[in-house]
Amino acid sequence: MKNVNQKLLAWLIVVSIELSACNSIPGKAIPSESFNSTDTQVPTITINTFTPITTPTVIPSPTETTTPISTLLPEKANAYVLDLLRTNGNCDFPCWWGILPGQSSWGQTQLFLRPFALSISRFPKSNGNIKYEINFPDPEGRSWNKRLTAFVYVNNVGNVEMMSVPVQQSNLRDILRVYGVPTEVWIDFIGDFPGGTLEYSIAIYYQDKGIMAIPGGLGHEVTHGGKKYLKMCSDEFGKYSQLWLWSPQAPKTFYDIAFALDLTSPGEMGFGRIGNVTNLNEAEFYNEFSSDTNSCFETAFDVWPIISPSP
Repeated sequence: MKNVNQKLLAWLIVVSIELSACNSIPGKAIPSESFNSTDTQVPTITINTFTPITTPTVIPSPTETTTPISTLLPEKANAYVLDLLRTNGNCDFPCWWGILPGQSSWGQTQLFLRPFALSISRFPKSNGNIKYEINFPDPEGRSWNKRLTAFVYVNNVGNVEMMSVPVQQSNLRDILRVYGVPTEVWIDFIGDFPGGTLEYSIAIYYQDKGIMAIPGGLGHEVTHGGKKYLKMCSDEFGKYSQLWLWSPQAPKTFYDIAFALDLTSPGEMGFGRIGNVTNLNEAEFYNEFSSDTNSCFETAFDVWPIISPSP
């Protein structure tokens, strides 16, 4: 399968363990504006050790007055980002660092992020929404370009609608154990590449929680009865370090999220629901892959490529 969806491949490179979550979403748009952090003033905030709580700490509404904090020195920015990665800013997903999809305004969100962001770029979308790409320092050194990247999608009234955000690294088993049986599981067979490399990703989608993770991995070709299959095993799943977040109060289908977050586009290679491309359903997938044992499953070559539906 050589006809590879380059846009989706780049996204999956983002979520793979090798490159972590730090590449931009490729596209034809050129940022219409950008901000680069160059100041080195002494910060006007203290970096606290947070204790996670269940009630989100939400960024203030646009009617509140907030004084921007001073730009942090590099070492302080690193420490602040590391603390946020470890505590998530005192709130639970889909809240991220105190930013809550469906409630937080972009204006106040930007004031919060600017002091420790390396850059903020703005990409208008055809539906009137705006995608912001925010790069942060990588305090754990897990990325090839020493950056962590978040994408914040703002609707036409100025509120944060969805986010793709860096989080502490974990594996598929962990997310299944924390969040339970997924609403849906989707597979994407990216392609077979020179040298026999078979790449794929698995979308773990929790509609009622506003959370999705997409770990990627390298599979193996096996043959049964003269038919080729892609074999995927849990001990070779890539780690995820990026979550896709939205408001559970604004229900969205999997492909609503995939189109909105540029994971795929109409007419390009898409994802296949696990029950349609393997012999597992969501509950069976959960039972197999939340255990400590290495588990495997297969998808037939001849069901791919799957073309994504129109939005």
